[in-house]
This record gives sequence, structure tokens and C-alpha cells, in this order.
Amino acid sequence: KRVEGISALRDESDKDGMRIVIEVKRDAVGEVVLNNLYTQTQMQVSFGINMVALHQGQPKLLTLKECLEAFVRHRREVVTRRTIFELRKARERAHILEGLAIALVNIDPIIELIRRAPTPAEAKAALVSQAWALGNVAAMLARAGDDAARPEWLEPQYGIRDGHYHL
Repeated sequence: KRVEGISALRDESDKDGMRIVIEVKRDAVGEVVLNNLYTQTQMQVSFGINMVALHQGQPKLLTLKECLEAFVRHRREVVTRRTIFELRKARERAHILEGLAIALVNIDPIIELIRRAPTPAEAKAALVSQAWALGNVAAMLARAGDDAARPEWLEPQYGIRDGHYHL
């Protein structure tokens, strides 16, 4: 559909932004042509919106500002929960890697202890009851911090204690 009063239309958009030039006929009034563009095209569109949302457990009609604030609060809570979850998983994994590093430093005594044990249960009990030398793992753990790789559920008798590592 053509809008009356327009003689030429040019697209002068470039990498800096969008620009459309509308040339008006000599006998047309610019304000009238602009109003026709607004009413007969999608150059200006208005629509109603019903922003009812649950706010603190109750349905409430929110303003745009309140809606944005609620969304930001929600995203902050989601990111915080996800970060805490990922930190917990990383600490559990770091604790396992810490034990493997200690086992690697003490590989010969550990293999000997496992071979001498008559059952796997006794081998596990002997591994857990003994204190193991830290070796070069101590410097690595000191850089990370004492409790950086310690899961919250780990009992205090395990980990680094008195200069030795307790599995």
C-alpha cells in the first residue's frame, strides 16, 4: 500500500546505523505524511501488556521497573546457586585428585601395602589408617590454600594434618 504525499524513498543505512530518507511531494504537508506513516504502516506500533506476575508468592501487577528488578533478582539467585553447586562439585573432584597425587608420590609403599593385605577391605583399612608423606604435593596444596579442595562433608581427621596426609 502506498502512502500519499511521498515522492521518493532512499535507504542510506551503512555500518554506523540505519537511515531512511523520505522525500515529500511539494504540495504535501510533512506532518500529515508523517501521521499517515504512523497510522498506515508499522513505523509506530503500540500494544497493551498485562504484566501480572507472582511477586513474593502473590499475583501482582508490576510496573516495568519492578518487573526488571524481579528478573535481575531471579538471575542473581540462579547464578549464585549454580556457582555454589559448581564449587561443591569442584571441591569434591579436587579432593579425589589430591588423594591421587599423594598416592602417586607414595606409589611404591602403597602398592606394597596392597599386595601384603589378604583382603581388599584390610588393604583399604591399612591405607586409611596410615599417614602418608606429602612430597612435592605440599607446595601445590599450599598455593591453592588449606581448605580450597576440602569438601564440606569431609571429616576433620582426613586430609593434611601434622605435616602428613591422611586418606
